[in-house]
Amino acid sequence: MEKKDFSVLLNRIDLDTWRNHISQIVNAAAYEENQYLWEAREVLFNEHPLQGLWLEKLLLEKKLSHGFLMKKDLLEALERYAFTITSYYEALYQPSIFQSDKRCLLPAECRLAYGLQEALSCWEQGKLAETIRFLREAILIEPRMTGVVREVIRLLNNEIAWPVPDAGPEFEQLAKQMKEALRGMIEGRNDKEAMSVLLQLLPLLPKDRELLKMQQILLARLAD
Repeated sequence: MEKKDFSVLLNRIDLDTWRNHISQIVNAAAYEENQYLWEAREVLFNEHPLQGLWLEKLLLEKKLSHGFLMKKDLLEALERYAFTITSYYEALYQPSIFQSDKRCLLPAECRLAYGLQEALSCWEQGKLAETIRFLREAILIEPRMTGVVREVIRLLNNEIAWPVPDAGPEFEQLAKQMKEALRGMIEGRNDKEAMSVLLQLLPLLPKDRELLKMQQILLARLAD
């Protein structure tokens, strides 16, 4: 597969057409060819953030379903998958629709994502029973992800505590400096430069809530 440039196509089609088109491309791509689509996703985030989020969602689905991931990687990919979906729909809809009493109106995959986030939050707090309950409810919401969710349940039953990586002081100091620089870029509205830095930081700190919040801010701005 050659490196993809979707810029011309995206200037001619609506979001629904893009979703259908890129789904066919991702499904047809061999797993080892996905690197080209990940590269395309990074480019899309600057000019077409919603389309970039949808591409990332599809790639994460493929990674979760066919990636043969170890526990830590699987859980991180699942958290990223849920965040990508909620970010996509939060950029599309009015905030009021995400209130708990109205979430039943959201698409199934968005409700699934919120359920996964609740499950992972419970597990981080050591609440294994609640975690399993949320995951089982997620299967009912979106049966397509049954295989992935059942594998997560199996792994969590074997181990309660989330393995925390051993980050040395030098890494922590570097991450702190980069986050401070990123805050300055966002405050100065250097959004494209900030997004570029953010995409470098997220793989290193995939669960950092401040970084995830920064991404939401940038995606909302770039979508305007």
